[in-house]
Amino acid sequence: MRRIIAAAVALVGAAATVLASTPAARATAPPTTTTTTTLPNARMVQGYTSDPRYVNTPGAIYQDLKQGLPLERVGGGTAADHRQIPKNMADAERIAAAAKDTYTADADADAYTGSRTRFASPFNWQTCRDNQDKSGATGGWVRDHFAYCQAGKTWAQVWYGACPGPDCKDSYIEAKVWVVGYGKAGAVPGSNDDRYVEFQQRVTEFNYAGADKGELWKRYPTTLAMKMECKAVPGSTGACNEGNRNGRTATVDEWVAADGFTESQFVSPAKTASAANGEQLVRAVANPWYSFAVGGYTPAPEFTRGGETGVRFDSAWYMYKVAKKGSIFDRVAPFIAFSNRADSGYKIAADHLQKALTRPGETKPPFTDKQIPGSAASDPLHRLYKGISEKNRLRYNRNYQEAVKACNQWFPGWQTQNDTDGKKKQCDEFPFRSTYEGVARSMTDYENDLGGAKYANMFSVQPLSGPQNVAAGGLLCRFYSDDRILNMDAFHVKVRAPETVLPNKAALAPKATAQDPTDPDDPDEITCGNADGT
Repeated sequence: MRRIIAAAVALVGAAATVLASTPAARATAPPTTTTTTTLPNARMVQGYTSDPRYVNTPGAIYQDLKQGLPLERVGGGTAADHRQIPKNMADAERIAAAAKDTYTADADADAYTGSRTRFASPFNWQTCRDNQDKSGATGGWVRDHFAYCQAGKTWAQVWYGACPGPDCKDSYIEAKVWVVGYGKAGAVPGSNDDRYVEFQQRVTEFNYAGADKGELWKRYPTTLAMKMECKAVPGSTGACNEGNRNGRTATVDEWVAADGFTESQFVSPAKTASAANGEQLVRAVANPWYSFAVGGYTPAPEFTRGGETGVRFDSAWYMYKVAKKGSIFDRVAPFIAFSNRADSGYKIAADHLQKALTRPGETKPPFTDKQIPGSAASDPLHRLYKGISEKNRLRYNRNYQEAVKACNQWFPGWQTQNDTDGKKKQCDEFPFRSTYEGVARSMTDYENDLGGAKYANMFSVQPLSGPQNVAAGGLLCRFYSDDRILNMDAFHVKVRAPETVLPNKAALAPKATAQDPTDPDDPDEITCGNADGT
């Protein structure tokens, strides 16, 4: 049975068509005619806005336009293109890094359940509607790397008759519209190498207003076209092309009959994922596109655009245990949350993380006004993948060597000690070995590479249980792959009670491991680090 999209809406001085689930409800939709008569003496404007004041109040745009509100304030006129188009790859990375959206992935979720159970409910247009305070923001809402939505309203106004003059009439139409996007792990069906991203668009109500109460839109054939656009950022190594579908044009009645739904797919061509071919990064801008037409007449401009989001395609051959190619929405700051549960299997390691993140002054080495990165959105960590270059490999090894030196200095004799769980200790460091912010960051070689002397002692080391260190490191490795954290990608860390619903098991212990000798893709080069996964 078709699900109910919205309830009926009553407007003062206006009419409303709302997509509904029952034939009786659909029968109340204003009829469209099949006449081909061209609309005479008409002038039309149209626009798009995500402002909640207008999206959630039928007819509010029309009322404010009547009071002289400039078209640009509601996405019309010169504001019909809402996009922020990056000039180049560096600009695209800057825009992504400045994103206000954040999300948190529970490190334990896939370890306990065997799947990416990051959230309690699936992501669909209902999720978008339930979070309209976020999806109605300019540019929409990126829930995580693989889920995006946008809420807005597209509208058009026509003046017709003897204009200007007392016999000039106006007629107004608006549609509440939604976009849901899905990042993808793996190649597009039918290809071994090409990456893809998909979108769903939905219209959930049509409202009418104007001096004629929208009669013009009912008398003449009225269509709404909805589709998506995807444009590769200059400097990317590929493109973002239309796939096997991209929106459609339909009358109001046809949108109602189809539950207001259409889909789009975009494909980014790629070579085989391998070290020789590199990451094959493509950054692109994707946005919805809308166009009303009535009586054979379309406005100038002929369309309006919604806000844009950033899409990144990659073919990172070093992704661990997941597809070596995929797409994400990049305008969001990811956090990995390690569990503070006593039965997590890495509680001692989590306690060290928590101390480093929240009480750095208590950590070793001691330092006045010690600041350790990783917790604040403004001070992230950046993944260091050693297999990208010999320079990275050297830095990765130095991170470990410098950490052991610090452990030897501040915890003499630790190599022969057991932790409280009776297990041999390892030298644990934070920031992680697999980050540019690792212990070697302060070396002069990295003065212009997220490092330099000013970062001396801005880290924490602590010898702790080897198995617990390995367990936490393995989960970090899974986070890198599950969330497609590539070399130089920013991320953040927190310690909290898991929000993902976990199975009721005794003595829970993470199943993730840093290395799997049975996996031919695994040894050293593919995993995120050495035996402890960091």
